[in-house]
Amino acid sequence: MLAMRMAWIEAALPGSTVTNLRLVENAVRMVRQHGGEPATTAEVRQGFANG
Repeated sequence: MLAMRMAWIEAALPGSTVTNLRLVENAVRMVRQHGGEPATTAEVRQGFANG
């Protein structure tokens, strides 16, 4: 069973100068620090298809 977590990284706080790239890099780092590995695009699509 594939467990998926989503984070809406596009919604930075108003006035923030952080880039989407930096938000993604931080999210990947945090996932890996907790023993996980970010899902691939194919895995995410499959998860959505399975509901």
